[in-house]
Amino acid sequence: MRTCSNRSGWARPRGLCAALAAAGALALSATARADIDWNSADWGGFSPNALSYWSYRDMGDRSARKVLELSNKRSSREKSSKTPAHQPSALSTAGNVAASGAFVDERGIEQLARLYPRDQFQARKKQYTLIVQSFNQSVRKLYGLPSNNLATGMAVVAAGAYSAYHNQRFPDAWVRPLYQQMKELLLQDPRVSQRPAAQKAVDYQVMVGTGMAMMLAQAELEKAPNADTRAQLRRAGAETLRTLFQADPGSVTFTSAGLKAR
Repeated sequence: MRTCSNRSGWARPRGLCAALAAAGALALSATARADIDWNSADWGGFSPNALSYWSYRDMGDRSARKVLELSNKRSSREKSSKTPAHQPSALSTAGNVAASGAFVDERGIEQLARLYPRDQFQARKKQYTLIVQSFNQSVRKLYGLPSNNLATGMAVVAAGAYSAYHNQRFPDAWVRPLYQQMKELLLQDPRVSQRPAAQKAVDYQVMVGTGMAMMLAQAELEKAPNADTRAQLRRAGAETLRTLFQADPGSVTFTSAGLKAR
């Protein structure tokens, strides 16, 4: 999955670097720039608790395992033959975005910023706001995926966890099949239509912010390897995969046909 990163200080946010498009990294908006030293991130203090609501276990009984085992090589006609339990609009959090592109409610971003020391809160909040907003501006153009959408958020955090755990970029060709799989899974989850819109917006920000931060940190490690940071990032990826799919990280497999969790 394409990313963008830079070499400047994480504690002094000033802009995102130019996209590593040629190298196949996830490009954030070229108009939004900040200097972030991803190698200094406190990944040892990362907590995936904010993601647990949408975990594999809590998505419930038969539908979760069935969807996770679906092959995305089926024809679109076969997929459309099954009517989802809920309408796709149930996954949207677009109501939380103003005409300017700014978020009306930033509680998800604030939740991520609070994972760090109190004196870093404002700096971290600016960084995560930039990351999530920039992602929203580019994801439709890059992959044809909807912004402000829970299925997109699930795909991003899963891809980020994969990237962090395996120390490699998530292949572009795997992005859309994973999104389709997450969409089908969520639309069969009876909680989706019951979840308040404001809370869905929080969930989306946490998922995108977490996933993108892991991908960006991994991209930085490719440029400036650091064994300690690598170990911290791998632990963060492992805990995220474990939380989301209730399985040993090594048993969560991603391919061009989607995801399988054993």
